[in-house]
Amino acid sequence: MLFNHACHRQQHCKQTRMSRKTQCALAAAPHTRCCFVLALLLSSIHTARTSVEPSSEKVNSLCTESKYTRHLAKHIETDGAIPEASLHKLRSYASCWLVLEAAETDTKRAAATHALAIKATEDAKNAEQAAQAKQQAARQAATALLARSSIASALLATTVGAKTGSATQGAGSGNNSPEKSCTLSFKPTTAYPETCKDDISAGDGPEKVPIQLSGTTQIKLLSTAQLAAHKITVAAQTKGTQNTINAQTGHECRNSGGATSDFIRMETAATAAEATVTAAAVSIEKLNDAPSGCGTLNDRHQKTAFNNELLAQAICEYIQTPKAQPADPTQHTPGTLSTDNETQNQ
Repeated sequence: MLFNHACHRQQHCKQTRMSRKTQCALAAAPHTRCCFVLALLLSSIHTARTSVEPSSEKVNSLCTESKYTRHLAKHIETDGAIPEASLHKLRSYASCWLVLEAAETDTKRAAATHALAIKATEDAKNAEQAAQAKQQAARQAATALLARSSIASALLATTVGAKTGSATQGAGSGNNSPEKSCTLSFKPTTAYPETCKDDISAGDGPEKVPIQLSGTTQIKLLSTAQLAAHKITVAAQTKGTQNTINAQTGHECRNSGGATSDFIRMETAATAAEATVTAAAVSIEKLNDAPSGCGTLNDRHQKTAFNNELLAQAICEYIQTPKAQPADPTQHTPGTLSTDNETQNQ
């Protein structure tokens, strides 16, 4: 009997312990779900804060930089264009409503038609002002981007061929009393490579990826150090007795009677193919320590398209400038507005 009682107490204790564990699990479940949702929210916020413009992800060389900045400039120019058709429609409706007002015999309808004309005129004026501000911001951004594209293109196009230039021999001068000098003069070529021209039908360049500035916080651009001309390499090869050198041919200073025995040969190396690099992520929002917007770029007038901060500032200001949203005058008629209290009070 005592044994049965002990067993009963042990079983009750186990059930009690299990019940408490279950209660703890049930109590923790909402907290766990809350933490999970919070983690997802924080993750999404972090992701949103570092959204990189997708086309700029292709920037990894002078070639792709020149393409991307040109691609972005075209997009901004198009997106920031004045909506002439919508503004013309508003102005036309305003003019027509003024004509209809003069011909209208019903007092209420005449008043409503007049209100419509005034409203359309005001809408057109406000939309045009907004459109001009957006266009101005677009032009500033596009100008800076096209200048950057031209810089990258010029640096990319400037190359040196192998064994080019003309040598000139002369007396040595300077430290340690050199016996002879051999000076090589050459001109780089400036031809934009065919392989780097815009082509949306082939290749894998940034021009094939649609620009997405909405919600974007960063773009990829080359750093100032990466935005540099190709390295030029010149090798000097010497042979024989240099103080007998008295002539020059092509890229070689030599002895007129011993061209194969006494010479200083100056050889340029052909410019190597462009190597890819890792572009820098450049912020285009909350600039210059501003909590939002673009802030003020110090010494802006002293900066050039070489400067990433100038490009970022121009792009940020373009994004932050509201886009004109001309009203659609067909949404209202004199009949519907003749009983509208707001219209009646105008």
